[in-house]
Amino acid sequence: MPVSFLPALLTLALAHPGVVSRASAHPSPEIIGQRLDVRLTHVSDTDSSLRMDVYYTAEVPERRVLTEVATAEGDQHDYAARRLGELASGLKVKWNDATLPTTSIPVEHAARSGEKGFLEFHIDLQATLPGREGTLRVSNGNFPDDQCFFATQASMPGDEVVTSTSLAKVKQGTLSGSTHAAWNSKDEAREFLMTIRPAGVWEERDGVLPLPERMAGLSSLSMPRWVMAVAGGVVTLGLAGVGLWLRRRP
Repeated sequence: MPVSFLPALLTLALAHPGVVSRASAHPSPEIIGQRLDVRLTHVSDTDSSLRMDVYYTAEVPERRVLTEVATAEGDQHDYAARRLGELASGLKVKWNDATLPTTSIPVEHAARSGEKGFLEFHIDLQATLPGREGTLRVSNGNFPDDQCFFATQASMPGDEVVTSTSLAKVKQGTLSGSTHAAWNSKDEAREFLMTIRPAGVWEERDGVLPLPERMAGLSSLSMPRWVMAVAGGVVTLGLAGVGLWLRRRP
């Protein structure tokens, strides 16, 4: 690995990590940060199948990287490639509890300097979902023995809605307790779950919107809106029929 990959001097300041922080900057200069960005998009303008991209970033303190490079076996110049391979293998994706094969997309400058005091490793995994209704699960097994911060966010097309997710509580279409894009130090944040389904006609939105906004657009009824619409139509027709019958009575 080129020497220029690592800064000559390391400047580390002390900080006290919090449990949840909505700041985009890394919350502590001595703790590994792991960002996960899950994006669902249509395969094409003519194909409504869903393509999934998992953008993963590990923010590792420079001091740790310097130590690993100095003690690495074999050619130190291969350290970045080996580390990126390990990080990619630590990400597991499932769709409805079945392992979903993913393709690793090349990332330009996948290992590079990030925020002051950190080096970043970037992974991009891609797959086509075998359906538009089901549960997506992304598990992060990287740095299992280290204290870490996790920040997870998701987005999807406007014709999909979320019925449940590990990022928030969803009850009758109401979102509460969202940790979307927030730093979280709880180990349970290693796993991201999201159950989706195609939107009904009342729920459709144009464009790609962040996850909480899409959840805010869910039905506030305790049953699907199409059920309520059909029931309302039946009642209306029934009342109309009764009225017509009463008019025709002698």
